[in-house]
Amino acid sequence: MAIIRALTFFIPLDNNAPNLEKSLNEYLTWVDNITSDFPYKPWTVRLVLPPIPSNYPFKKWRTIIEYIAENINLNTPLIHGLTMYLGDKRLKEFLDILKDYKNLFANFLYVEEYHDDLDLIYSFEDPDIYTRIAFTFGQAIETPYFPATTNKNNIFGFALALRYIDLMDIYLNGDKKKLVSYLDDLEMKLSVYGSLYLGIDLSLSPWMDESVAKLIEDRLNVKVGQPGSYHAISKLNNIIMQLIRGVGIKTIGFNEVMLPVGEDNRLMELAKDGQLKLIDLIGLTNVCVAGLDMVVIPDTTDLIKVIAKDLYSISVARKKSLGMRLIPTSEDEVYIARFGTIPKIRVT
Repeated sequence: MAIIRALTFFIPLDNNAPNLEKSLNEYLTWVDNITSDFPYKPWTVRLVLPPIPSNYPFKKWRTIIEYIAENINLNTPLIHGLTMYLGDKRLKEFLDILKDYKNLFANFLYVEEYHDDLDLIYSFEDPDIYTRIAFTFGQAIETPYFPATTNKNNIFGFALALRYIDLMDIYLNGDKKKLVSYLDDLEMKLSVYGSLYLGIDLSLSPWMDESVAKLIEDRLNVKVGQPGSYHAISKLNNIIMQLIRGVGIKTIGFNEVMLPVGEDNRLMELAKDGQLKLIDLIGLTNVCVAGLDMVVIPDTTDLIKVIAKDLYSISVARKKSLGMRLIPTSEDEVYIARFGTIPKIRVT
């Protein structure tokens, strides 16, 4: 049965408040109260802060991250506390805090003339850090999915992401009622929160054996990366839009198929066997707006820089935001505790 993948709270910051901690604590109390009374049990609870203002002292920002980590009553929530443009002079301080907080996520807004910043960003030895860093090409976006998100409007409220491969499988097999009924019930229960409920990102995302790639193979008879992939993914995207309109879902975020390689067992099999290559995934970003995600690649920043330029160009052509999350390595695979062993993908 489908589950709530993420219950994500967007936390505003009033930088002019006489007592910022008091203001912040009120929002954290809301988070605790809503989570404890929520009609569904979420798989993860997440918090998203606004981008760091260009003139904001980073030491003060670090204090805010520490305050949230120490005062939230939830068990190890994921915190998205860092968003800034490439070219920001505080980049080194920004990266240092990621090493100290294992549940902290970051999003860089790509600026092409500053792509040499990638040399510094991709200088960590611990591959886990790269699972917590994303790049956004195009406009910053508010979504419950990490790491390519931010609280760009400095608002308070919550949004949801789902794991619903099983219900989409049933839907594609001809029984459309179960998925529609689930979404109807979800929307009805969430409507009682009024404006605090910001919406659902109905993106179809995998988690290991809950595989988007296998779903496409089983129901649409196409192997991801092979001819027909673009059409199959577009078909799923169209179904998502039909569900949104038909049920009347309040939406936020991407709302398209996602192909994070390190979170999909079938995608990892295809990558390991050489049947799915980096060039294939770059091409699929033309129909998969979440972008290039959880891909283990050869350890060279020159490659990362040209990939970034390609995604930037596709984002401009599509007039949509794309995300990128890459894990460079000199080995054939990497092991990351939260995900397991992820194979390195061939470039071409």
